[in-house]
Amino acid sequence: DSRQPSVSCADLLGDATPPAVIVAGGAAWLDAAPEAAGIPRIDIATVRGAVPAAPVTTVTTEPTDLAYCVYTSGSTGRPKGVLVEHRAIANTLAWRREHVPLAVDDRVLLPFSHQFDAALVVWLSAVAQGATLVLADAAAKADVSCLIDQIIRDRITVLAAVPSLLELVAAQPRFVECGTLRQVWSGGEAMPGELPRLVARLPGERLWNFYGPTEAAVEAAAAAVGPGDPSRR
Repeated sequence: DSRQPSVSCADLLGDATPPAVIVAGGAAWLDAAPEAAGIPRIDIATVRGAVPAAPVTTVTTEPTDLAYCVYTSGSTGRPKGVLVEHRAIANTLAWRREHVPLAVDDRVLLPFSHQFDAALVVWLSAVAQGATLVLADAAAKADVSCLIDQIIRDRITVLAAVPSLLELVAAQPRFVECGTLRQVWSGGEAMPGELPRLVARLPGERLWNFYGPTEAAVEAAAAAVGPGDPSRR
């Protein structure tokens, strides 16, 4: 991803040593990296809708196989890739299915970068449970009023975001117009003390506070929080 802010193309290629790189359209960011010389590129536009030349074979995976790699913020100096196994992220998704279930008519709004590992568990939960994942508009990512507009327009039922953004959204007078919302998912930062009270202005709303390091497959702890709950953090 050319917009990856903390990991250079050289670092990615050096860590992964990929046999090929999948690109969408231009790849100037790849051209600028000497390390990319000689690595084949597959443009999505050229293969979309193509018919396989041979039957597609089923790939068998084991619980200990790697599911994905996500980079940390680099607080120690250089971002480091964290490798997460299938069994780890599957355990997180199984817990969510049991305790934070979604319905097929749920519409989950994702307002933060897909490079944030919390975004990964949000969209995987939505897809795994048959809900609809809705990506936030560019304007909604930059303006709280536009974010509320999208919640109303797209009839969002689940809003996932960091608590500092959720506090801005819930403090808006128009937040009470988001009548389709039934769940708010908070994580990534300490929860502000006012957030549960602000969210509670919507009747029937349930606020979840999630916490976990990247190495623990996104989440290691979670709690449903109500107004005045001393365990909100």
